[in-house]
Amino acid sequence: MMSLIEVLNPDVLLLDDLEAGLHPSLIKIFIEWLGDKKWQTLISTQGIDVLYYLNEVKIESCSILQLHKSKDDILDYNELALDDIRAFSRSKICLVNLTDIE
Repeated sequence: MMSLIEVLNPDVLLLDDLEAGLHPSLIKIFIEWLGDKKWQTLISTQGIDVLYYLNEVKIESCSILQLHKSKDDILDYNELALDDIRAFSRSKICLVNLTDIE
């Protein structure tokens, strides 16, 4: 996959459920590889490991949108910076529980 992306050299790379298409041992390697690229990358994930790896790799130009849907089917989001993820990681707060479920 990485070779194909290199050849295509996109301006924008969209990856849906990154962890679903990669072996768990390759997720961090892939994120490190992405950190060296010039293109914009948008990743959707349901895996908390992806956030922890973003924290470890320290990709500074990173924004995280946490999406949540209300009982009324209204989609909303919280924007988190990588510093927020680092703070949660150091405080031992589980990132899965950041959103109140109505």
